[in-house]
Amino acid sequence: DESAITGESLPVPKTINAFVIAGTTNTFGTVFVTATNVGAERALNKIVRLVEDAQTSKAPIQARADKISAVFVPSVVALAFLSFIFWLIAVKATNSVPKSWTDDEGEFVFCFVFFVTVLVIACPCALGLATPTAVMVGTGVGAKLGILIKGGQPLEIAHDVTVVCFDKTGTLTLGKPSVVEVFCARSSTVDEKELIRIAGAAEKSSEHPLGKAIVLYAEEDRQLDFSDLSVTNFASIPGRGLECLLRTDSSGQQKKLRVGNSDFILEGKGPSSEITSCEEKGRTVVCVELDGVFLGFIALADRPRPEAQGALRALKKRNVEIAMVSGDNKAVCETIASQIGSIDYIFFQCLPRDKVNCVKELQMRERKIVSRSSSRRKKNLNNVVAFVGDGVNDAPAMTRADIGIAVGAGTDIAMEAAGIVLVKSDIFDVVHALDLSRATFRRIEMNLFFSLGYNALGIPIAAGLLYPFVKVRLPPEVAGLAMALSSVSVVTSSLMLKRFKRCKEEEFEEEVLATDNIV
Repeated sequence: DESAITGESLPVPKTINAFVIAGTTNTFGTVFVTATNVGAERALNKIVRLVEDAQTSKAPIQARADKISAVFVPSVVALAFLSFIFWLIAVKATNSVPKSWTDDEGEFVFCFVFFVTVLVIACPCALGLATPTAVMVGTGVGAKLGILIKGGQPLEIAHDVTVVCFDKTGTLTLGKPSVVEVFCARSSTVDEKELIRIAGAAEKSSEHPLGKAIVLYAEEDRQLDFSDLSVTNFASIPGRGLECLLRTDSSGQQKKLRVGNSDFILEGKGPSSEITSCEEKGRTVVCVELDGVFLGFIALADRPRPEAQGALRALKKRNVEIAMVSGDNKAVCETIASQIGSIDYIFFQCLPRDKVNCVKELQMRERKIVSRSSSRRKKNLNNVVAFVGDGVNDAPAMTRADIGIAVGAGTDIAMEAAGIVLVKSDIFDVVHALDLSRATFRRIEMNLFFSLGYNALGIPIAAGLLYPFVKVRLPPEVAGLAMALSSVSVVTSSLMLKRFKRCKEEEFEEEVLATDNIV
């Protein structure tokens, strides 16, 4: 069982001289191994090293509000001094200011009040509150929706995502096999119901995931009772199937029953066209033979999550490209892609390092749709990639991506590498996370615009621009009140994010065909 490393749910048969990975589980019998890669060369250590390399290669994002504040504060102090000097020169050195303007408080105080008023009204509180208040409210709203966002940086990145990469097993799919088809041989004397009962009775003693799936299907989906069937002399044959003796209460006769793959059951005969067709679709076929007579087969496959198709449709509507990355083979990946639809790129048979390379390749491509905000900020117009995964094998790719999104039912390592965690393991929350990020970022931009606009309007008035025309000077106490109101307005604007609502999932349930970008 290599699911801890590869993410694939089905055990992999191993023969003499086959490579095995430390940390994976032997599911049957005794195995003797030779340690060839130890210490830093172990597979898990390599994965950790990939994560560390990706973390150090990611450039930090500087907050725009901090950049503006760094220039804003000294600029305001300079403007305050200039206004003071301007009025002082106008009063002392020229005759442009009537004596009646300065009689009540004196020339110096008259000029100094303009200096103080500019400093008071231009306090950068609103500018400093514009970003953190929106981030605080946005992350709080996300937590209520079951979306844990680790601070402002993931929020800032997620609003500009152009490609979302999904791990297949356990993320786009349920991560466990289930019965999708039952076929009775033409020469068989049993019907579909009896075939499932016989296979279920045999697999009841098996620990194999396929066997458990057949028993679950028989007992829960079909509500079948096979208590009248008893199994003795059970023997499991690794990589092939099982053998046992089957006895029914009605006849009391014991018959040899074999259940397993087509190579085991149809030795030398070759698979039928029906079996070949199922295997070409990426399904796993379990054949059943009773007393040398081939009864039929049961086809199993990993099924897509119920919400997967709608979630991917919603992402496509938001001009986001979709990639599926998997360690599984091409046939399985193509089958899942055709069932879900809306997938632009398919990467198959990917190990952890291969997944990192897939992310790098997508990041180097130029984005197909350029948003107005991206072109306005003159950013690098390459793709911004998000990676959604759940396993240890996904952690390096999630760290390498611009933002990692972990499914809540995944491993601790995956959640540590992610910037966003979906608590409910519902991949439609990927859509909600991107929507919330975009709403939060729009609110930040609005807050910054209004706080800068307030200063652009208030500073000239405080400096006395209108005084020669209306003979009214803005008092410092009124400037202080205006400054406080500007901060309150920014906080109120950020609190409006609490009105954020998730999109209706029912709108995206129609079928969309997959594309053919197979890698």
